Amino acid sequence: MVAHADTIRTVIGIIDLISSVVQDITDRELDVDEFLRALTTDSLLFHTGNVISFALFASPIPTMVGVVKKKSVEEFQPYPYLATVMNCLFWIFYGTPIVHPHSTLVVTINAIGLVMELCYLSLFLLYPNKDAKSKTKYPRVRNYNLCVCNHASCFDKKKIKRSRESLITYEAVKLLATLLTELVVYVIVIVSVLKTCHTHPKRSEIVGVICIVFGLIMYGSPCLVMVRLLETRCTDYKVIATRSVEFMPFWLSAASFSNGLIWMVYALLRFDLYILIANGGGALLGACQLILYLCYRNATPKPKGGKELELPVSQPSN
Repeated sequence: MVAHADTIRTVIGIIDLISSVVQDITDRELDVDEFLRALTTDSLLFHTGNVISFALFASPIPTMVGVVKKKSVEEFQPYPYLATVMNCLFWIFYGTPIVHPHSTLVVTINAIGLVMELCYLSLFLLYPNKDAKSKTKYPRVRNYNLCVCNHASCFDKKKIKRSRESLITYEAVKLLATLLTELVVYVIVIVSVLKTCHTHPKRSEIVGVICIVFGLIMYGSPCLVMVRLLETRCTDYKVIATRSVEFMPFWLSAASFSNGLIWMVYALLRFDLYILIANGGGALLGACQLILYLCYRNATPKPKGGKELELPVSQPSN
């Protein structure tokens, strides 16, 4: 009887062990299900958004590779990169523990973006568009040289060279002055927020609104290619006046649209008004840029036989 009782206890112990193992497996399956459900909604969109944010920062790389090969920025403009610098600075401030705790990833991705944007801007200092500046600023000097003696032509060429150098210096100073102004504004905002707001929710609200403003500026900055004022020989107002998208940063526009769209969907699921406004506007602006590119991509004039590209001049309508 004692042996029979021991056997019963052993069987019961085995049954208990099996049941505990089954229960553990069931719990693990439930955890996996919960993980998969979380992964397919907010978490998936969040991590996808961060990947696309990095793609947004990296999107100018093909353009900058072309700049390095040609040793000239041609007529690409630094405005999108200046706007992105300011956007990254404020998102870094937003993600710090003194403003919005537990936002390390926000700081990390925007710090990477800030370094990349500063690298892009350095190319505008290293490879300025010398020829375009001289032609735009002094369009009649070359024609005048054809009608004068060689001595005068040489004299005028020296003046043109000095003018180019002064223009390059002016463009570099203007770019550096803009960066310095952005830094001053950034410091003023930091000091003001920390001095006047003493709680995390209030600081997050104020800095969040500022991030919305500069986020929309960043998304809309490529649109400056479309709306710059018309000047001599259509050197500005590049896309609509000349129907040319040669100097329109396509990959930047595509990444802006994708980034804005992903974060807009994420904001709709989380009901985050700040993210929704900033990225919804960004998706809309990116879509406008892509539509413009699709409309004019086949109308872009291309150089033939290695000759210099001549952009068509718009004729005023009667």
